[in-house]
Amino acid sequence: MKKPVPRRLTLSVVGMQYRVTKTTRQMISEHVEKDGPLECKLVRESSNKHDPNAIRVLISDKPYTGLFIGYLTRQVAEILAAYLDSARVTIGKCLLVSVAPRDGEGEIRVTLKTRVNFPAHKLISSG
Repeated sequence: MKKPVPRRLTLSVVGMQYRVTKTTRQMISEHVEKDGPLECKLVRESSNKHDPNAIRVLISDKPYTGLFIGYLTRQVAEILAAYLDSARVTIGKCLLVSVAPRDGEGEIRVTLKTRVNFPAHKLISSG
């Protein structure tokens, strides 16, 4: 069987302003700037009535363990969801590398492991 190939991507986290207070976003932003990235977890949310491809972003590191901060963009989730659901792609590492407290958006670096020809170029954030 073919060895998994890592694909490293930088992706946007959106909707933070609806899930995390501005004060908490500011604290997370300062934490990331001072102490470095926070580990995150991506969780499929196929029962989401607004987007069955939705992928949640949760912080895994203390002191924010389990905090649901937002979603991957709809465009990214539309491509990535099917690969995650079929286990053709798995998440290696996911790090929250920046937060814009005022805008309610953030950026994560994700390492995907795949044994298939995966269209990683379609997932690259444009902003």
